[in-house]
Amino acid sequence: MKLLIIEDEKELLDSVVKYFQGAKYVCEVASTYKAALEKVDLYDYDCILLDSTGTIACGWPTTKPLLISATSPELAFIQMAGLILP
Repeated sequence: MKLLIIEDEKELLDSVVKYFQGAKYVCEVASTYKAALEKVDLYDYDCILLDSTGTIACGWPTTKPLLISATSPELAFIQMAGLILP
């Protein structure tokens, strides 16, 4: 399975990639929304994991263009959100 992981926090991105690579997934990354759109236009993915908080994404207006650009009708799309508690 080929994943596109869209995350702007390097440490979190590294952690997510490490987890999925350990499960034998092929992972590509994008740390900006522009880079994500470019990758979706060029490659097919089985699943896109998108950081829905922070500087990259903000809900449906961000998600819709990624979905429209994706060519695979079986694409899974997961928005990640995290909260760090004290």
